[in-house]
Amino acid sequence: MIAARFLRQPARTISFAHPSVSEGFEAHVKANWLRGEDALERLASALTQLPEEQANWGMETAARTLEVARGVANSLDPDRPFRIGRKDHDAIDAWLDKSLADPRSDFEPLLELAADVGSESSISSRMATWLLKGVQRGGAVFMDDWAPPEFDDAWYELMSEHPVAAQIADRFVREVLPYDRGSYDAGFVTKLDRIVPDLAPAYIDAALRMIGNGFETNADTVAAGAVRDLSAFENVLLAALDDLETDHRRYVEQGRAEWRAVEDGETDASAEEALRWQHEGEGYTSGIFVGAYVRGLRAAGRWKDIASHHRAGELIGAWSNAVLTSPDAVGIDELHSLLKTAKGSGDENLAWAAVREQWQVELVSDLEARLCDLPDDDNLRDELALCGLARAPGSLASILKAFGSEPARQIVLLADIRRALYRAGEETRESAYEEATAAMPLPLREISEAMPERKRAAAAVGEAALALLIAAADKFDTRTLTSVVPVIIASGGDASHAVRRWLELATDDTDALAAAEAATLIGDTALAYLALRHERADARREALLYLAAPMTAPLPPEILSLAKDPGNRVRRALISVLKNKPHPKHLDILIALTADTWSSAEPQYEEEECYNVAQEAVVSIADYAPLSDEVCRIILRRADTTTDRKLSQYALIVVANCGSPAMQAEMWNLVHIPKAKWIRLDALDALADAQTLDQGIVAQVSAEYLQNAPPILAVAASYLIGKHAPGDVVLRLFEEVASSNSRRALLLVGVAALAERDRAVADAMLDLLEPGHAARQLLDARDPLPPEILDDLGEVRIREAVRTRLGDRIEPKNKKV
Repeated sequence: MIAARFLRQPARTISFAHPSVSEGFEAHVKANWLRGEDALERLASALTQLPEEQANWGMETAARTLEVARGVANSLDPDRPFRIGRKDHDAIDAWLDKSLADPRSDFEPLLELAADVGSESSISSRMATWLLKGVQRGGAVFMDDWAPPEFDDAWYELMSEHPVAAQIADRFVREVLPYDRGSYDAGFVTKLDRIVPDLAPAYIDAALRMIGNGFETNADTVAAGAVRDLSAFENVLLAALDDLETDHRRYVEQGRAEWRAVEDGETDASAEEALRWQHEGEGYTSGIFVGAYVRGLRAAGRWKDIASHHRAGELIGAWSNAVLTSPDAVGIDELHSLLKTAKGSGDENLAWAAVREQWQVELVSDLEARLCDLPDDDNLRDELALCGLARAPGSLASILKAFGSEPARQIVLLADIRRALYRAGEETRESAYEEATAAMPLPLREISEAMPERKRAAAAVGEAALALLIAAADKFDTRTLTSVVPVIIASGGDASHAVRRWLELATDDTDALAAAEAATLIGDTALAYLALRHERADARREALLYLAAPMTAPLPPEILSLAKDPGNRVRRALISVLKNKPHPKHLDILIALTADTWSSAEPQYEEEECYNVAQEAVVSIADYAPLSDEVCRIILRRADTTTDRKLSQYALIVVANCGSPAMQAEMWNLVHIPKAKWIRLDALDALADAQTLDQGIVAQVSAEYLQNAPPILAVAASYLIGKHAPGDVVLRLFEEVASSNSRRALLLVGVAALAERDRAVADAMLDLLEPGHAARQLLDARDPLPPEILDDLGEVRIREAVRTRLGDRIEPKNKKV
């Protein structure tokens, strides 16, 4: 069978050369099962008795033969299973025991084999069945929750006493569980204890193997077993923390810049998903292990060991989560320790979220002290304000009063409170806000209630409140400016100073855009130029559109230089500006941008290249008609060399409509290049659709060409003739085409094109069809004609191309009713 190429044997392994060969072989075996069953039994027996040097191979082949034969027998008659002799089966069982205990063996496939072919008396088979049969294997779908088969206490007692079961369980935990796609959940550890307790070293080893792998399905399961030995788990913890630190450092050094480039449109659209996939699940397993360690210490009453750990700062997130989700009340000492350890860290907001959930009145002084600090961390300020609203609104009122001599600090805290309102409970939101702000002076109350919210624009305030905002503007941070600048503008105040500070501070793309929009809204040209030089692309785009609108051509160099801006949205905005301001300098820039290769395509979804910037540049060049031959040749080169077919089509359309007859002739030459390229059809379509076409080109389309050109070209050429040739020429040419049974359908394309300018000749062309032919209704039918009207008008490829060209004049083939 190998010689006949039915089987392949590149090395030791023999496999079928093609799935069809496998299916045919299986069908043959099933059809002749009664004759082949005995032969397979004898084959398996012989394989178990090979000499020692071939015994390992023989035993595995015997086991595989038994596995396949059982499957075939079961598919034919489940009540008549395939069996081999007791002695032979015992030999396979013994080989499985030995192989599964051998650290050099390929453990997982052997374990699956043991579950499938081991006898009922085999310890290996029993253990493999218990481990594996609770998950669906060999496919893309897995059970969510593993559960072992049902066995009685005697079965568990027997298994727990056998060393083979312990060896298999140990190897399974170390080698299979870390990477298995089935979900074993944390309950697996307790269930396995009934057979093999004290496997913590194996779970520790498994955990160390998993660190750095990103997402692993059974991370929680391994953690549950490993954390039983907290002392040994310390090594896992340190490795996990190192992994998380590496991920964080990589993000700071590289990932942050990569995401910024994606946000600013500097990379192709596909880069965003690629970046997400590249880092998806990063740190997940390590995070599970850190959380398990913290929960393990807390469960043992050792939370002080968390606080005193030499890497306690890296445990804050896990510690906070453990406190947040704790079903039991958390002691005040631990809460104080958590806040003390977290203070000043990047995860302090998580600690305050946990404290808010486990609130005790003794924490009021801690909250008030931290609120008075007005820290720079926006996430922390949000949590502090929310904690104040939810647990101590009176403290917010006290702090606002204490800030009485510093209106800027009062306004900052008010902005924090307003942002936190939407996260506060609906039942207590309004009452908490009233308690926090009731004692405020009227101007501050006005400011607070005028701040914009998710579904409400900013409102105007009185003169006193407006004066407070303007005077304090240089002390506000970005988040506060987001809340107060719209209020200043809505109140008719001078927001220039506040907007300038906003632009200077903004680093987030959303903030930068909002600041730039504020600059253009107040009509401050100096601030718009500041936004034009901002580091974030959308701010530059907003400024560009505002500044360029009143300018006359040619635009200044500072505007034109944005043709090289790294953000595609900025370049596209410039194209939209240049389109409506014709000037030779502008044309040069548009021509250069036709070579831009920024793409919105998603190659992972098999989308074709789509160079949007270049496409928009080419389309804009049409407003500079008529185009010189030099410009047209540049555009034609783009059309011929680009991998973006739509860009090529746009370029050909521009040249066909804006170029000279000589350039149309060069396009006609593209139609006849000796290569199978789409540009041949696209060039012909562009010429056919042109407003005017050189008659020298029209004269070159002969009946012979229509009868011999490739179908899609013949159809396009028929449309060209119908649209651009004199009526008598069209009629004479299609009289010849109509005499050819293979391409009569082309007549309908010529008719459809000609009817718009010479209905009489178009009707005469339809008369070339035999009387009563359904296609003669083409021009008069109100509804699309059935596709069957083309059935006797030529060969299949011509009919299909004609149907496509006629569009909604013909019903789609196989239309569903």
